Amino acid sequence: MLLWICSFALSLVWLINGDNICTKSSYGTEFIFGFADLPYFTTRSESTDPSLSIRIVSKRSTYIYVTLPTTASASKTPTFVTNRHRVYQTGSFSFNATHINKNSVSSSRSSIKIRSNDPISVLAVYNVNSYVITNPILPVSSLSTSYVIPSYTQNSFSHSQSQMLIVALNDSTTVHIKSYDISNTQRLNANETYVYQPRQDLSGTSITSNYPVAVFSSVTMGYNSPYSSYTRVQTRDLFMQVPPIVKDALHFVVPSLPGVVKSYKVRIYATHIGARVEVHSSSSSKKLMHVYENIYYEYGTKGSTALEILSDNPIMVVQIALNSDGEAMYMTNIPAVSQYMTNYLTDSSHSFYIITVRYEEALGLLADGKPLMHNPEVAAHRTPLGNYTVFTVPMTTRDIVSHVGDEPFGLLVYGTFDVTRFGHFAYSYSAGMKFNEDCVYSTHASQIIG
Repeated sequence: MLLWICSFALSLVWLINGDNICTKSSYGTEFIFGFADLPYFTTRSESTDPSLSIRIVSKRSTYIYVTLPTTASASKTPTFVTNRHRVYQTGSFSFNATHINKNSVSSSRSSIKIRSNDPISVLAVYNVNSYVITNPILPVSSLSTSYVIPSYTQNSFSHSQSQMLIVALNDSTTVHIKSYDISNTQRLNANETYVYQPRQDLSGTSITSNYPVAVFSSVTMGYNSPYSSYTRVQTRDLFMQVPPIVKDALHFVVPSLPGVVKSYKVRIYATHIGARVEVHSSSSSKKLMHVYENIYYEYGTKGSTALEILSDNPIMVVQIALNSDGEAMYMTNIPAVSQYMTNYLTDSSHSFYIITVRYEEALGLLADGKPLMHNPEVAAHRTPLGNYTVFTVPMTTRDIVSHVGDEPFGLLVYGTFDVTRFGHFAYSYSAGMKFNEDCVYSTHASQIIG
């Protein structure tokens, strides 16, 4: 076991320090994303669209340019309108969902584009009848030509379905979709979005393309008639942008979760080369599993449990939080340890930070340039292999979270909210991550057309 970890660590150092590695991050100046179809159904089975707000965080005041389709656009010749906004470090903008075309096959109008003069982070926040869904948007510079779709099991009642959105940046983009149940090829032009909505779990579906694309995955709750016998809700509405699986994504720390999260699942996804995975738990014995392409591995545990996951090949790890009724409240990507950053931009509209850092470096964490703690032992929880620690810290004001010694650390933002008649729920997302990739791939990097 010790030999395996040592060889893993040496290979990781080579990957990071190699001469042919380019590093990008979730901060950027160009963004594009598709608007998910997440309807809310009333007791009469009438559907309404969610609202969408975009939250921007920047280190300094800057201008951003938001481009979206007009309601007068024709489906064949869409018209886009660009509005300029001044952001004073943080800003929020709301959109009416009915302004965005959500055709079930493909659409040239279902994308929103954002440009900025300075690097920013972008968070999309959906409100589905008071149910909150948060989703960080990746910049164009961090997009890829290869993805694996994370998803979840749908509910058994009507209108509950998986949804996959693929947004093209370039004309003549060819996209191949493959799983054990699907073999599909689509051709898209710049700014077009392909939407696929089956009544099946899309987890493990692979996406490849000749140009970089933005990929999103969602699950809709659907309509549960109040007049029928009780049917268990497997999931609430879920949505996330799919990150690329980078070559040094080999070591992950999955944190324990506070508050209304009573248990959670992780789904582990491998690329075409597969992966041999070790799952170490703070409350159970080690698990070994060979994960194959298109076949995800699911592991369930209590919300108070931390996991540490090692792999011999690149993987993606997604955490799915469950409430006391076993309902999935959100799914979020867990960055690999190699994707941790040394500073993050956040805002004060959430509840907690969930921080993962090397145990001996916890004291060096700063929030807005001030020490975050003086006795990490009070709030910290060691991870299963002992080198990292996880702790939850309340958010106060707008924070730039950093480390005095430039030590990389992981930062998840966690929040809670109430929905009338349905109770307490939570959301969480990664505040940022970096992507180490072969520089040769950067020749495919695209700018938004139009």
